[in-house]
Amino acid sequence: MRKKSRTSEPSLDDPLWRPVDEEHKLLSQRLGNRQLAHVDLNQALAEGRVRTMRRQIKGGEPEPMLPDFWAHRDLVIHANGSFTRIHGGPPDPGSFVYFLWHPDVEKVWPALRQVDNEVTPVRAKPGTKPRGDWYTLIAQWLIAVAADDPKRLRNVDVLVVEATAFLQDEINWSPANAKDLRKKIVELLILVPR
Repeated sequence: MRKKSRTSEPSLDDPLWRPVDEEHKLLSQRLGNRQLAHVDLNQALAEGRVRTMRRQIKGGEPEPMLPDFWAHRDLVIHANGSFTRIHGGPPDPGSFVYFLWHPDVEKVWPALRQVDNEVTPVRAKPGTKPRGDWYTLIAQWLIAVAADDPKRLRNVDVLVVEATAFLQDEINWSPANAKDLRKKIVELLILVPR
């Protein structure tokens, strides 16, 4: 059964496009089985219940993927989550990173909202008010880190410690709970190849 076409399509640069491997990990946790997650995800893609897009690894613009693309293809996510392959159908030239529209994923599998704590945007909690725009400062700092030494982006735990020190130096404030800072860093690094 095909889903009715949607009237407004999301912008392809919206941060709610999440890498397939992240969404698959959440689905696997929810279902307790990687293989069932593969089956359910591929069925949802073929039926058009979850929108997808892809970006070529070596540059290029993001492009939406229609349900017809998935009719005779299956996404295969490797156990280590390092990359995603497509099986079946005509050859898919080029190397791509595939993304799922997270609101569709949440609609198809509502319980994933409870599991998704690693990539949920940080919400300000009551307490000492942050000084300045710390989100922007952290984003600027991460850009500088990436330009200086991209390999540093691989270790989020070290980044949290360094970011805390950076915020203390810059605005004499950092989040009381390092978990909030970690979530923000993970959120900012979602589309950054590491």
